[in-house]
Amino acid sequence: MRSALCSGAAVARCAWSPFEGLVRVCLVVSIAVLGLFAATLLCYAEPAWDDFVRAAGPAQGGWRHYVFGLVYFHWQGRWASCGLESAVLPCVDITRCYAVLIGAVAMVDALGAIATGL
Repeated sequence: MRSALCSGAAVARCAWSPFEGLVRVCLVVSIAVLGLFAATLLCYAEPAWDDFVRAAGPAQGGWRHYVFGLVYFHWQGRWASCGLESAVLPCVDITRCYAVLIGAVAMVDALGAIATGL
């Protein structure tokens, strides 16, 4: 016999309520595993040719010319991360702290996607 709380539209919710806790635990565990996997891969990240171009490009023609003249009109649509990389990479040693820089760019991209409701 069903209680008054499990009537009408709430029947489906009452039928699945024992699994809500399991679903939340699985979600948290999945996010933790993926985060650990991503952090592990970041430890093995090394700069490639395009990273050195972004580090040297602003020094050659100026940051504004590089970002708006080349990146904005001729490269991909991740403007926030390209602008951030172009501003930061010339100022740091990318061979030593590359994993931290890539992790920061990934966080900026993720927060941008969350902010736009993606």
